Amino acid sequence: MCSINYSLIFYFNFMNETKMGGAKDSNAPMILGIFGFIFSIPQAMCAGACAGCATLGMLGAQNGSEAAGASTVFMVFILPALASITAFIFSFKTKNSPKKAGIVLIICSIVLLIISFSNPFTLFFGLIASALYLIAGVLSVKNASK
Repeated sequence: MCSINYSLIFYFNFMNETKMGGAKDSNAPMILGIFGFIFSIPQAMCAGACAGCATLGMLGAQNGSEAAGASTVFMVFILPALASITAFIFSFKTKNSPKKAGIVLIICSIVLLIISFSNPFTLFFGLIASALYLIAGVLSVKNASK
């Protein structure tokens, strides 16, 4: 309930700034990026545990094939963690270069969304994080055009 109240406050704050013509100085993309990173931390932790279990299962099933285990760890743990860290960094750059930061946030959102659907254990937090990054990216690109 608390996160819904904060999101409504940010939404109304953004709408008031848009009506007053000050949307270019909006902090909404940066704040949404921070919340997206907070929601992606449990996703990365769960993905790390799932990747470790999947690697052990694959190694046991394939009698020591380490390539399959390494690709699973990369796909399930390292790639979402890199996307989340990149989106977190670029969420702070939404005021200086909003178009570039918005495009990077949208790309990171798509990567997190694809990875979230490939691993059902991280679907909940991955969907929330990717939605927040997508909204932040769209707002940032929209702010760049004004």
